[in-house]
Amino acid sequence: MASGKTSSGRLLAKKMGYRFYDTDKFIEEDAGMTVQEIFQKKGESFFRKLESRVIKDLSSKKKCVIALGGGAITVPGNIRALKDCFIVSLLSSAAAIIRRTENDDSRPLLNVSARRKNIKELIEKRKPLYLRHAELVIDTSNLNPAEIASKMSTFIKSKQVLL
Repeated sequence: MASGKTSSGRLLAKKMGYRFYDTDKFIEEDAGMTVQEIFQKKGESFFRKLESRVIKDLSSKKKCVIALGGGAITVPGNIRALKDCFIVSLLSSAAAIIRRTENDDSRPLLNVSARRKNIKELIEKRKPLYLRHAELVIDTSNLNPAEIASKMSTFIKSKQVLL
């Protein structure tokens, strides 16, 4: 969450001549609501079901970069759907996430009174999953999207990975 997935993913796709997909945008189009509205009106479990369907559909595409929502990795079915995909994990410190989202009320899991505590709990819950499943992990706390995309591109090209 707020690690630069969408911004750097879009730049990476452009740099490599690939298509870019953002799962949140597909979910919003499918539901006819923003992610925040889905969480408010239907709840997180409904959102995760829509997210899983989108991930399953997108995971079979070739020559593309897919930006997943921060919590997508917590659903075991999503990991199975992504088994043939090259997974990059963009992690950020709680301080960086707070700094990046301080004026952003569109993130339902951060629109809580104990924002710092919630961010730390989400990081603690998700980080082991990202570390277990990602082929590349980048700490984006002090990087901008162009720097993140450059690191991803360099690694992918050095490994001759086909996305």
